[in-house]
Amino acid sequence: MIGVSPRARCNVPPRDPHTGLTDKTFVKRMMKSRQATLPEKSHLPEYGNLYHLTINTYLPATQQGKWLRVGDNVSILEPVRLENAS
Repeated sequence: MIGVSPRARCNVPPRDPHTGLTDKTFVKRMMKSRQATLPEKSHLPEYGNLYHLTINTYLPATQQGKWLRVGDNVSILEPVRLENAS
């Protein structure tokens, strides 16, 4: 699996689960909390804001059908240019 870029959160977290109303302070509070705990070497600020949660990924054909389970070791090997991935 190749991580491509951070992906913005969906619009569900700031909504009240009982009423569906949006908490207009949620995003700012979440970003302030993220900023306070963000590792010093994080590249997340380069993407324009701190309201990101997941990573867009690319799965090469050679890896399809394989499993990644909780507890498996995951490591960052090197940056990969997608046009060279197969």
